[in-house]
Amino acid sequence: VYANRLGVPQPCLSCGQIHVKYGQVMRATGWQVGLALQILPYGVLVGKASEYFNDPPLIYCGNELDCFKLLGTAAEPRPALGKGACGQRMLLLTADICTFL
Repeated sequence: VYANRLGVPQPCLSCGQIHVKYGQVMRATGWQVGLALQILPYGVLVGKASEYFNDPPLIYCGNELDCFKLLGTAAEPRPALGKGACGQRMLLLTADICTFL
């Protein structure tokens, strides 16, 4: 329903279906909850925490969203490095570490 209304142009990399990215829906929900909590006494602290912990979503403990993963699907396969490519392996490891920071 949301994909038709918002005009999502491309299919998901994980499942191949056209739908709104689940992370964006969780982020918008966190913003709405955070805004609603800011009218309560000391609600600014909880509201801002709700906004920041859902941008990107900090944790998902469910099994309903099949293609929602914190680690996205790689658009390209990892290169096959042969023996003796220690320098290239170190560069690849450095790129992986920088990706998660």
